[in-house]
Amino acid sequence: MKSHFIGGSVPIGYKINPDKEYEIDEETASIIQGIFTDYVNGKRNIDIADTLNKAGLRGRLGNKFNSAHIHEIIINEKYIGTYKSIHIRVEDAIPAIIDKKLWERAQTKMQENKKRSGAANAEGLWAATVQGNQMEISTHTTVANADRIIKIVTKKYQDFRHRKTGFRRNTKDIHR
Repeated sequence: MKSHFIGGSVPIGYKINPDKEYEIDEETASIIQGIFTDYVNGKRNIDIADTLNKAGLRGRLGNKFNSAHIHEIIINEKYIGTYKSIHIRVEDAIPAIIDKKLWERAQTKMQENKKRSGAANAEGLWAATVQGNQMEISTHTTVANADRIIKIVTKKYQDFRHRKTGFRRNTKDIHR
């Protein structure tokens, strides 16, 4: 089953033909292959982005690459030929730029990196209790992660205060 383009942005590495079908864009598909290869070989997202930017390459909209952009590319299943929409997922619906084995290695690497960095557990390291207009925050973390968790808690608290009162407090007032 082939998937037809129904609108939105076209991922790097693809183009849309006159019949509204996805086709591999040979000029940019090698960028995607390089990103995945570099990532599974241990290169960090930011280092991959820097390499692409230094080579003068840009994203689909002409923007410089950044760490988040590389992350979005690595998790995008279109690159293995899977079309996803809100309620559907169709494998082999569009041409694959990378093979499933490389994609799976990249996903495994991403999970390993999350565990190693503590990012996967960051949300679980704090708890907030809200009663009326009051918010109590407690953290359960090691000294090594304390600054990082304080930043997360501060952001959550600021967002809470902003929703409750319509203003955002200065972070200096909230720290410790």
